[in-house]
Amino acid sequence: MRGSPSLKRAALEHAVNSLALIGAMGATLLFAAWLIAGTQGIVLSLVVLAVTLVVATSVPAHLAMRLQRGVPLSPAEAPWLYAIVGRLSRRACLETIPQLYRLPQRRPNAVAVGTGNAAAIGLSDGLVRILTRRELEGVLAHEVAHVAAGDTEWLRVTVGIAHVTRLTAVFGVIACTVFLLGGVGSVPVWAVLFLPLAPAGVTLLQLGFSRSREFAADLKAADLTGDPAGLASALGRIHAAFRSPWDLVGRLQPTVPAWLGTHPDPRERIERLMRHVPAQRMMRGPWPDVPLWPAP
Repeated sequence: MRGSPSLKRAALEHAVNSLALIGAMGATLLFAAWLIAGTQGIVLSLVVLAVTLVVATSVPAHLAMRLQRGVPLSPAEAPWLYAIVGRLSRRACLETIPQLYRLPQRRPNAVAVGTGNAAAIGLSDGLVRILTRRELEGVLAHEVAHVAAGDTEWLRVTVGIAHVTRLTAVFGVIACTVFLLGGVGSVPVWAVLFLPLAPAGVTLLQLGFSRSREFAADLKAADLTGDPAGLASALGRIHAAFRSPWDLVGRLQPTVPAWLGTHPDPRERIERLMRHVPAQRMMRGPWPDVPLWPAP
């Protein structure tokens, strides 16, 4: 199962898609800066972006977890979790096993922060209570995949580009307004149209990038565990846990389009994962075992 041609093909497609999206974001920023001040605008926007990224990357993983009220777990406190993460980290060629954190949240949630030797993975109480060991391994593999691919750093880059693009667009719109009202000079019509739309365009590209990295992490997790159905089962159980009696009321409200979310629809993620399950294992289905908490 691991390293199967179908997984490699799908992973390559997502990698190309991610590069295209982040390239489009960068091109939007640079074009907006060029409209305002030409080459000098491009240089200034790159300097501001570099400073923004330096500030963003200076936040250590433990502080990011502390902001979510995360409590560090030692190997002695959670030996079975560290055994799983250690095995997955070695398969992902990570030099250091990510530090595990307990998140005191009732909602099922898992998050990875940091990269390389300073990565951390947080698991909420609600997540660990509802998942089986097999499903939890799939979720941990997904987070390890994010760390191995440097997704946390790439997401910071997209956030930085979006932030600088908004600043550039606001400055450009103000400058265009001053020029037009003061009769200082002429302003191209297409510049007036492009600058206000640039932040929205970059935001949509940023959301698309985030969804692409989620799909890629799913595929990498399937490769690390050799068990796509395990992660698919976890996604199905997490999705079911979010349901409530108020869902009927929610259905009466307009549905938010999938392209406005940071994560893909869980049903689509499950469907894509199940495509890579060998035929002889399909009979197991996406709902194995029963939840294991506390772990044996």
